[in-house]
Order: sequence, then structure tokens, then C-alpha cells
Amino acid sequence: MARQTAFGDILRDARKRKGMDLSTAARRLRIRPDILRAIEESDFARMPPRGYTTNMVNAYARLVGLNATEVGRLYKEQAYAFEVGRVRDDARPEEPLGRSSRTARGGRPRSERPREERPPRHNAFGRALYDDRTDERGRTYATDRVHPSRHGSMPRPQYTNLYAPPKVSSGGSRLPLVIGAVVIVVLLIAVLFLTFCNRAPAQQEVPQVPITGLTDTSNQPASGGGSGAGADAQGGTTAATPPAVAPTSAKFSYEVKEGEKAYIEVYLDGSSGADVAETVQGPATKDYNVTGTLRFVTSNPDGVTLTLDGEEVEPTDSRGNGVYTYTVDFPAILAAWEEEHAPADTGGDGEGASGAASGSGEGTAD
Repeated sequence: MARQTAFGDILRDARKRKGMDLSTAARRLRIRPDILRAIEESDFARMPPRGYTTNMVNAYARLVGLNATEVGRLYKEQAYAFEVGRVRDDARPEEPLGRSSRTARGGRPRSERPREERPPRHNAFGRALYDDRTDERGRTYATDRVHPSRHGSMPRPQYTNLYAPPKVSSGGSRLPLVIGAVVIVVLLIAVLFLTFCNRAPAQQEVPQVPITGLTDTSNQPASGGGSGAGADAQGGTTAATPPAVAPTSAKFSYEVKEGEKAYIEVYLDGSSGADVAETVQGPATKDYNVTGTLRFVTSNPDGVTLTLDGEEVEPTDSRGNGVYTYTVDFPAILAAWEEEHAPADTGGDGEGASGAASGSGEGTAD
């Protein structure tokens, strides 16, 4: 039967291929050199407990470029085989010399070496190295020793791809992807179903098919009724117009143009003395809200612009002495407005009201 390759030999060969010595590997891994030597020699008696050694073996395998999972598995199986063999050796009863089972079966007698206490080892700094076990030379692990019961329960695997990365189970990794894809498909179907079901069936256009002998008058506008309704609507709009409100004052304004100079006098409510008498330099503007009468006097009509309720008016020189005046009579304006907006019974009354307003305007300009 071929001997199984020890994991320590695999690590040592890989380290040598990397061109590293034992001290360099120990310094990079921060592991004592004596422990690394015990690992390379597969000396389980000198190794730390299995948990620590497992981490060290994995780190060592990654350092030298091996598959840490496979090397770690190989270490665990060989360590387990070593422990099982040691326990069975300890449990085997003592036999008289020369009468062992191997001798009876024709095999060679088993030689046992007495235990020896290994002398303590020290490093370069004088510190004691890790070694708290006794030397059991007679119980070291031998791969060529055959135990029938052991080989029946422990198959001997062949490690042919120690440099390959560990294989990941494809079923477990694909399960979340499959679940996510199913959820996305279900959501998409639900969205499409809600979108098409919410459309109103009334949106579909129904073609109109004419029937012989029948006249469709539903879409034809009624000529007489429509005209009457339009007239009623227009009449309602005219009736809804708010009534006109009589003015409470007249707004009179004068503006002296830019670069012009004019002498101005203003007489309010028929006063004999001028309320304003001054020479105004343009540009200048002033407004008056007239509720009685106002008389405006100026000597430069070309440089002054007069407005009454937003409409431009012209002063007149009634005496021919170069003095231009314009008079605002609000009571006369109010009377003309009332006459214009009074309800008219006949056309003749309307013409009379227009003639009265025109005559009032001429009197105001004097």
C-alpha cells in the first residue's frame, strides 16, 4: 500500500520552491521556528493544540501558495489518525515478552522505546522554547502501520489539486439568485396586470353605423332654439352690467415742460385772490381734485399742458391781452353727467341732452 504524503512535507517542498528559509517564513508568519519545524516534520507531539495548529497550517499554506482548505483538511485527518493510534496503543493490554499477537501471526515483534524527557531547548535570546511534552519515540506516527479497523472507518483520500482554490457549492450560491429572480418576475406581472386592468372600457371608440329609414338628430344643433338661447345669454350679460356711478370730483392737472418757464395763477372756488401765484420752472407737475370751481391762469400756454380727467384741454385768451385761462366747473360737469345718464324715453330727449352738455362745455372754457 502506498504511503500517504504528509502535509508537513507538502508545506516544506512549497516553501523551498518559493526560495524561503525557515527563519524567513517564521518571521512573516510570526510563528516560532521550532513550531514551524514540527509542522514540516509532521511531529504532532511537538505541535500546539489542534485549534492553534490549524490556524498556523492555514496561514503557512497561504504564504507558500497552496490551497489552505485542502492542506488544513489533510492536517486534520492525519492529526485524527495520530490521536486514534495513540489512544489504541495506550489501551492495548500488556503482553508477556515474545508472545505478542504479531509474533503469533508471524509478524515481526513490536519494539517499544522507553520514554525520555527531552532536554529543554532555548532560542538565541536564552528563552525556553515551547516543548511541554515528553518524547514518545515508540509512539510516533508511522504511515506504513496497518490497522484493519482504522482503515475500515477512515477512507484514504487522494489530494491531487492542492494548488487549486476550494470549490464552492453551486447549489447554495444559486439559491438566493433564483429566489430574487422569482420575486422580480412576480412583481412585474402584478404591475402589468394592474396597469391593463385599470383602463376604462369607455375609452374604446364605438363606430356609428347608419340605419336605413332612421334619421339621427342627436348631433345636429337646433337652429331656432340655439339662436334663442344665444340671444337670452347676450341679454343676460347686458343686464348684468353694473350701473354707472356719478363722479364725486374732477381731476385737473398741469405740467410744465422741461426747459420751459411759466407764470401760473390758480383760483379755487371763485375766490378773488389767487391761491397760487408763482413762476414754475419745468419740468413740474401738479394735480387738483376739484369739487367746486377752479380757474387756471398762465402767460405761456405753449410750455404748459393741461388735462381734465385724463383728457388734454387748451386754455383760451378771451380778452386778447396774452393771458390764457381755463375754468373747471364741477357742478356743471356733474349736471351734464346726470343728464347724459338719465333714462331716455324718446330719441328727441336724447338729442336735447347732448345739446345741453355741449353748451355747458363752452361756458366752462370761458
